Amino acid sequence: MRRAHSNSLLIGTVAGVGAILSVTAAIWSDRWWLGLLVATATGAVAWALSRQSCTTPEPELEHVVDRLEQLASGHALRSRRKGDSSPGSSEERLSRAINALQAVLDAFAHVFDASDVPLLAADTEGKIILANSAMCSLLRGTPESILGTLVEDIFTHADLIDVYRRARAGDPATARVRFVNDHQTIICDASARPTSFSGMSAVVFTMRDVSELASAVQLKTDFVGNASHELRTPIASIRGAVDTLLGPARNDEAMRDRLIEMIHSNVVRLEELIDDLLDLSRLESAEYKPRREQVDLLDLCQELARATEPIRSERSITLDLDVADQVRQIVTDRAALLLILRNLVDNAIKFSRDGGTVRIEAVPARTSSDLVLRIIDRGIGIPLAQQQRIFERFYQVDQARSSAQQRRGTGLGLAIVKHAVRGLNGRIEVQSIWQEGTTMTVVLPDVNVNEGE
Repeated sequence: MRRAHSNSLLIGTVAGVGAILSVTAAIWSDRWWLGLLVATATGAVAWALSRQSCTTPEPELEHVVDRLEQLASGHALRSRRKGDSSPGSSEERLSRAINALQAVLDAFAHVFDASDVPLLAADTEGKIILANSAMCSLLRGTPESILGTLVEDIFTHADLIDVYRRARAGDPATARVRFVNDHQTIICDASARPTSFSGMSAVVFTMRDVSELASAVQLKTDFVGNASHELRTPIASIRGAVDTLLGPARNDEAMRDRLIEMIHSNVVRLEELIDDLLDLSRLESAEYKPRREQVDLLDLCQELARATEPIRSERSITLDLDVADQVRQIVTDRAALLLILRNLVDNAIKFSRDGGTVRIEAVPARTSSDLVLRIIDRGIGIPLAQQQRIFERFYQVDQARSSAQQRRGTGLGLAIVKHAVRGLNGRIEVQSIWQEGTTMTVVLPDVNVNEGE
């Protein structure tokens, strides 16, 4: 009777090991042979044990225990010489083998549950028989509330139910689905594969979070579409002007001058757009590394003032510079800093009122050696609802708020600023009040400001 009880316990343990290993092999399909091997071995041992009785001859039990020990030790294909057996009686060896297989079962159960990939297995009737912690978290449930539940009751996505049915029929299937957890959308690639263990067919689900990848792909698609549109617009204007010059306006001097000016402005716009695209591409590249060098910040700001003089003089806009002595000499990437200041100042000028003032302030941080830059205008500001989107590529606030509508930007300036600031390990903040003005604050760390002066 004692041996019969041991055999019954062992059958359950062996079947459990086979289930876990077979599910694992189905998940990592490149190890399918492992699942086949273990399922075959565990099935054979379980069948053999089910055939044993309390009166099993000792040599037959010895043979079963030998095979079981080989499976438990992970050397199922190892050959053994006759008479080369572990010390102890067959029952003692059987007990040790049961403990070893239970340890394997526990280990694989812990590995299964520790995986950060949501995993789930369901039988052919649709009942969920296994689910790890990651899957429970994704489904916002507990093992007690999920195990034994039907797939159709757990999954509300028709695509997930469809891939389950296809996998149950023997065909691996995949689908991309969206989950909403705590007001956050998670995009997952769901995979369903058929498997079997202990004579039972099942379906194994895996869910891989591809939210960041999907977002990146969408951004790339949007970027290509927007860039194509932005490039096509000035090219179409240039072509239309050239066709008119070659036709009706060939002998019309006034019209010819207007069309030449139109061509010139669109060529300038193309140059700006291409320059911005190249700058953005360089800053977003994984190979981009800032080049640290000594920079005279006051000279850099004065250079920017000279470059913007023609635009500012047309609208009587003043550029005030306030660079503290402690931050005049800094160490940073000059080209990246110039991109930041140029784009922020250009934006401030664009949305300032005629006769207004744009101010650049540069001061050391109060509690660290960081550099704090502020670009301040008293223009018409940015609506609160749009402030979170202004750093997106090609996003432009309503053109009606600009008093210089003829000078439309590329929509890339603030995206360039964001990536340049990030490349310098800094941060940028926006404070804006509609109809009162905007302050852009950039904090750059580790610029070796001179606090002693």
